Amino acid sequence: MNDHYSNREIDMLLESIKQHINDTITSPLKRIEDQTTKTNGRVSSLENWRNYITGAIVILTAGMPFFWIMIDKIFK
Repeated sequence: MNDHYSNREIDMLLESIKQHINDTITSPLKRIEDQTTKTNGRVSSLENWRNYITGAIVILTAGMPFFWIMIDKIFK
């Protein structure tokens, strides 16, 4: 068959295809971006807690000799 399409019909078809591709790609990307943002917030919160705990352990470990000396002097 010899089908002839006008430029306007071809343009409409291509625009429809572009819109479909754009919708197909944009929607999942938006959901992925939203989930990534939520996950990053949770991870940042956990990292902050880990840093607080690590700092407390460092302070306690560094201060331990001082406390042992004080306890030793008190009980002698």
